[in-house]
Amino acid sequence: MKKRIVLCFLLGLLMAALAGCASGKAEETSAKAETEEEKDEEEADEEEEEKKSKKKSKKSEETDEEEVKDEETEEKEDEEAKDEEEESKKKSKKKASGVVLGSDEAEGYDGFEYLYEEILMTDTEENEETGKKERKSLTVFMPDDDYATASGSYAYANSMGVNFRVELEPYLRYDAEDYLPEENLEEYINSNYDPFFTADYKDLVISEIEATDETSARCTVEYCEYDKWEEAYHTTFATYYLTELENGYTVLVEVEIDDAEVTGKTPKLVEELSQFYQFEIDWDADRAEQKRTAYAANETENTYSTGSMLFDLPLNWKEDTELSDYETMVFAPEGDAEFAGCMVSIYQDYLGYDEELDLQSILEEDGKAELEEGMDATVTDYNAEIVETGLGEAAVITYSIKDGSYSASGAMYFLSVDGYAYTMQALKTDEAAEDPFIVLDGILSTAQVR
Repeated sequence: MKKRIVLCFLLGLLMAALAGCASGKAEETSAKAETEEEKDEEEADEEEEEKKSKKKSKKSEETDEEEVKDEETEEKEDEEAKDEEEESKKKSKKKASGVVLGSDEAEGYDGFEYLYEEILMTDTEENEETGKKERKSLTVFMPDDDYATASGSYAYANSMGVNFRVELEPYLRYDAEDYLPEENLEEYINSNYDPFFTADYKDLVISEIEATDETSARCTVEYCEYDKWEEAYHTTFATYYLTELENGYTVLVEVEIDDAEVTGKTPKLVEELSQFYQFEIDWDADRAEQKRTAYAANETENTYSTGSMLFDLPLNWKEDTELSDYETMVFAPEGDAEFAGCMVSIYQDYLGYDEELDLQSILEEDGKAELEEGMDATVTDYNAEIVETGLGEAAVITYSIKDGSYSASGAMYFLSVDGYAYTMQALKTDEAAEDPFIVLDGILSTAQVR
C-alpha cells in the first residue's frame, strides 16, 4: 500500500462463495364460486315471493315494487343524463383559436421572437377501426437554440437558462387512458422525483397537482442543486403541463428554469412559451435567489442514494468521484478519501426477487487469508460474526492491517435486503481525520431501502 489506502480492494470479496439463495415464491390465485348455501337461500326467497303473491296485500306490494323500480329507473336516467352532459361538455370544448397549441393558425406562424416552429410526429400505427396505417403530427414552438433537437414525437432545447421539452403522446403509465390528466401527471412527477432515483435535489418543494380544466393539469417543482464544478448551489423552478387536445392528442410540456443561467431576455422567452402553450410558467428571479442563498447559508441535507438504498451522511462528507464506479460508491470527508485517511464504501449487487445471502457461509470462509492476499499486508485482530443492524442481520468482519510503519483498521458488513446484496465497508488509518465507523453505523441504523 505504501502510505495509500487500498480503498477499492476486492469489494466483491467472498461474494462468489455466498450461496443459499432462497427460491422465489409462487403467487397464489383464488376464485370465488357460488356456494350451495347461497343457492338454497335464493330458492327459498323465490318460494317466499310466490307465497306473498297469493296474499291480499299483493296489490300494495306490487305497487311498492313498482315505485322502487320507478325510483331506480329515474336514478339510472339521471346518471345517464349526467354522463351525456359531461360528454357533451368535452365535445363542445371550443376549438383552440389563435397561435396556440393545437390550433390551425399555429402552422407557418413566424411572429415569435424567441421561438421557432417544429413538427412532432409519432410512429406509424394501425388504426383499429379503419385498419389503415396512421401517424399523429402536431405543430409546436420551442426556444431557438443552436443545439435544439426535434426527433419524432419529442423535442427539447436549452436557451437562456430555460430547459424546455415537449412530447406528443408521451408514455405516462399503463392504461393511462383510464385516469384523469391530474392523476397521470402525479404519477409522472412522483416517478421523476423519486428520492431513490436521485438525492441531488435539496429543499425540494412539489406543488399539489392543479387541474386547470377538464382535460389539462399543471404542477410546479422548486429545488436547489449543488454544482460540483462551480462549488455553489443554484435554484431550479420547473413547471409540468399535461393536456389532451380537442383532437384527442395528449401533449406533455416541461419548462425548467435555472437561475444560474438566466439572462435579461429570459422573461420574454418565458412569456412567449406561456402564450403559445396556454399555461402559467413558474418563475420568479428574486424568489429563486432568496431560496438559493438561504439554503447555501444553512445546509440541512446530505442525502445519497445507491438506487435502492437512501441514506444520510455528515454534512462535510461527500462522494469521492475518483474512487467511485458504477457499482461502488466511496465517501469521505470533503470527498477526498486519501487526504482524509478514511472512507466508507457501499457496493451493491442485485440478487433477484426474494433471494438473500447465506450469511453463515461468510463466517465459514477463510476471510483473513483473502484479506491478506487482496491487500498485500498482514492482517491481525480478525473477527467474523453475525450481528443485528437497522437493515436486518448482517455478517460483519472486523480487522486490522499492517504494512511496515503503516497500519489501519476496517470493518466489512455483508447483508441483503429485498433482493439486493450490499457490501458496506469502513476503513481508517491511524492518522484519519474522522471516524468512519461512526458514519457507517449511522447508515446501518437509519438507511431506507426501497
